[in-house]
Amino acid sequence: MAKPCQAALPDITTREETAVGMEPESIRDIIGNSETIDEGSISDLAGRAAARKFTGIAWFSRDRKEACILFLEGNPAGAVYTDDQGTLYGDKAMLRFGSGQVFRLHALDPARVESLARISRIYQPLGVLKETSSLVPEIGKKAAGMGTLVIQLRKDGAPRQGLRVSIRRSGKMIGSDHTLGDGTVSFRAEFGEYDCVVQLPSQELRTFRIPFSRALPRFVLDL
Repeated sequence: MAKPCQAALPDITTREETAVGMEPESIRDIIGNSETIDEGSISDLAGRAAARKFTGIAWFSRDRKEACILFLEGNPAGAVYTDDQGTLYGDKAMLRFGSGQVFRLHALDPARVESLARISRIYQPLGVLKETSSLVPEIGKKAAGMGTLVIQLRKDGAPRQGLRVSIRRSGKMIGSDHTLGDGTVSFRAEFGEYDCVVQLPSQELRTFRIPFSRALPRFVLDL
């Protein structure tokens, strides 16, 4: 049975047998009959949410496992993970988010997101936004920081929609997505240099070098 959300974040040093806060049934109640406006991996949806300053919830459910992440103006605000062993909240929940999970994105009222995030606050959101180990800093290596990399594709001054864009680092795939109507695509990534690979309608691949930094988060590529 679903229990009402509590005002404070529960102290979870181990997985709780009895979940406090949002349970799978209440997540469905929160979503209700709202329309699914997007779906994909959590890292892809997080990038799109950041680019659009989206407020709402991304929800995954399969094999008696459920997970959700709350977004407030594009920023990860809270997370919940539930399975047969109980429920985890916030940063602990994010450790259970994995590759291959397809999340559905639903818009929510900002006040509702704020209320739900109070019991599931994320303090270190980077873990949920990266899908590959290539984004995890090596032991002993200082993290370079992360941000949202935005790439816009243009041809003859006009934005190009629907083109697949991938970013790679040291030969490893970091992320891949299609450009939106304004020609943009976005990724959450560590600051550093990346190879941006664009697949044209002719299937030709074009590669660009991207020096992504806090000072240079956005790039316009002329095809």
